[in-house]
Amino acid sequence: GEGCAACACGPGLVEGAGGCVDVDACETHPCGAHAECSDLPAPATGAAGRVCTCEPGFGGDGDAGCTDIDACVGSPCGVNATCVDVEGGANDASGRRCECGPGLAGDPAVACEDIDACASNACGANALCADVPAPAAGDASGRTCTCKAGFAGNAAVGCSEIDACVNNACGANATCTDVVGGANDASGRTCAC
Repeated sequence: GEGCAACACGPGLVEGAGGCVDVDACETHPCGAHAECSDLPAPATGAAGRVCTCEPGFGGDGDAGCTDIDACVGSPCGVNATCVDVEGGANDASGRRCECGPGLAGDPAVACEDIDACASNACGANALCADVPAPAAGDASGRTCTCKAGFAGNAAVGCSEIDACVNNACGANATCTDVVGGANDASGRTCAC
């Protein structure tokens, strides 16, 4: 028809108000997940008419879709720490979170150390304290208490000496003296006439 030659638009262009306008290839051929689309000027058309670039913190093929870059791989946490990747975060220490697990304390970016439950939760008198390794808590539940040799009782509260003379008497007319901390047998007492 009349004036059609003036209306014909070239590749990558469509007729619009006031003449030929560029076709936005990002609208007709969107990029994959987590990718940013940049339209290229005409005559570029179709998928070739745009560039797909992965968003920060993502990598891979922008056309097919980008996946999260695990910052824990390139920036691991400290010894005994748990590393949690922040989705879409940078591929450095700012893109991950480091945590000390149960029974551990310290700077998780450097190292997490076992909490010594005995240091802040002592056992009773005449008892021995043994820390239970993480993941045991850093409180009284994270340690075991046992009475020292020659002592008995509730080790968490306190142990009393066992009097070896009670169960291991001396001979007639002899005086029995308990040896403090001694065993609960004849070796744990002395006899004198």
